[in-house]
Amino acid sequence: MFSPADAQYIDGVVELHAQLNAAYRAAYKIASRYIPLPVTEINRYYDTGTFRVFVDSKDDREIYTPLKAYFIFGRYICRFLPVTIELAALYPVRDLTGWDDSNKRKGLSSEDLATIGLFDEVLLFSPKEDSRVSYPLYNISEKNQSSVWETKLDDIGLPFFNFSDIQSLSLFPLPDYILSSQYSLVGIQHYAPLTKLNKEIDCVLYAEISNPHDPCAIKVLRWFPQKRNEVQEKKLNTFLAKERLKRVQRNIIKYTDIMLEASGRIDYCDTGLRNYRQKESELKKTIDLEDYVGDYFFELGYVSRQENSSLHSFMVENNSRILFGKCKDGRIVITGGINSLIDSEYNLPFCLSNLTIE
Repeated sequence: MFSPADAQYIDGVVELHAQLNAAYRAAYKIASRYIPLPVTEINRYYDTGTFRVFVDSKDDREIYTPLKAYFIFGRYICRFLPVTIELAALYPVRDLTGWDDSNKRKGLSSEDLATIGLFDEVLLFSPKEDSRVSYPLYNISEKNQSSVWETKLDDIGLPFFNFSDIQSLSLFPLPDYILSSQYSLVGIQHYAPLTKLNKEIDCVLYAEISNPHDPCAIKVLRWFPQKRNEVQEKKLNTFLAKERLKRVQRNIIKYTDIMLEASGRIDYCDTGLRNYRQKESELKKTIDLEDYVGDYFFELGYVSRQENSSLHSFMVENNSRILFGKCKDGRIVITGGINSLIDSEYNLPFCLSNLTIE
């Protein structure tokens, strides 16, 4: 019976694609734990191996040098998940025997590589179809300037969780003049320039006291608040899964010990052992779903220098250096201090949990 020749891909190319695959899967695990992603969408990308990256034209790069990009998960450009891609991984991947489908070799041309990075662009990577190999190989099935995606993409800056210069926060009620004021968001172009500000987002204001550029600086952080009851339920489910996993793993040890005593070997096809292994796998998947969404913040920008002085003074003088608010169209409205969060349905972020509330 006729069969195609064994696949022959260049070892260096195979290695580069393996590295890209490993980077993508590691980034996926981080993203799924720290930002709100629909489970169905996460599974779809993870199961299919398809992923996108964003190329920022503002990143300095010399021609024909490795490409710096940022992974995209859901609709979010994740600035905290950068990836460096060697240009050889961007060319179409070709089997040296010629037995792969030439119509399914998709990648960038030399002309593309000479100009990539001049504009904001999105690259879509999808697995190359070749049933003869089990290792990952990718096609670049789409290359679009980000304007094609601009209505769909959002942007998330670097994580921020260091409040070591704050020991406590006071349950101080905010005066009406602060709650009724609006403040301008600036500097977003340095942190997450494609943030969708036409939609209301939650934010946190942090009054800095040692900023070398502005003594009244108020840092603005993006937040994805989570409802307290939902967080507690997820944590309970994770805790129970970990306890059950310990019991199952102890049972597996006992079960295999009995096998060894009875027959001198372990029968991996044994129905009882397979049931234990299946349960172990299910519990590990449940534990892997543990996330920290809402526990940390992400850099977004600053309150305008022209508007921050009196607000900064109030925050520092009243031991309320962290406030919560909403931002839309570049305008911030403050909704309250730590007392408003405690009285709300939302969970206290872990990065604030070590602060004393007075």
